[in-house]
Amino acid sequence: MIWEIHGDNRSGKGLLEALFAWHGYNEGRTIYCNCPLNPITGEYDHILNFPHLDYDPAGMFNYNLKDCVVITDEGEIYMDSAFRTKAVRNMYLFGYQARKRGIDWYYTTVRIKNIELRIRLNPDFALETIRFPKDYRKPLIAVKVIVTPRYGKKDHTIWLRHPERFFPLYNHEVMVIPPVETVKAITPTMGVGA
Repeated sequence: MIWEIHGDNRSGKGLLEALFAWHGYNEGRTIYCNCPLNPITGEYDHILNFPHLDYDPAGMFNYNLKDCVVITDEGEIYMDSAFRTKAVRNMYLFGYQARKRGIDWYYTTVRIKNIELRIRLNPDFALETIRFPKDYRKPLIAVKVIVTPRYGKKDHTIWLRHPERFFPLYNHEVMVIPPVETVKAITPTMGVGA
């Protein structure tokens, strides 16, 4: 199944991904997550705090995935509707293959229209997250999740109360960096004439 999770920044999208991945892990499935390489250390900044395999979304077909859970955090980085690249093409082709290979694919985005059309029209479920309180600087109390099935007439609402119980499952401060922007840090120097 394909699951699109969308909502404002800090609204619980990554939390939902972590919960779904944790459920898959407890079922004995292999979990793949697009944990980014830290541009300073060259090491992975892990999004999930339990066993998983790190992968690069641009090379989905290289992994020959079957019966697993795939997490693509900040999906618009890899599936941007404004850029018709081979990597974006591979992402929507991967989406066409996911169901028949027993893959549960979860991707997040702040804005649905940033996701390539052939991907955003293909999920089995769209989950919209709404944060309470609205002010992202205040501690998260609850997440309202509106579940819209692809085939069905009725949306469902789920409330995730006391989400802090699940915070140990993931690292919400990881910054998913576009691959083209993963470059060595440059030491600032004083310019001529300063």
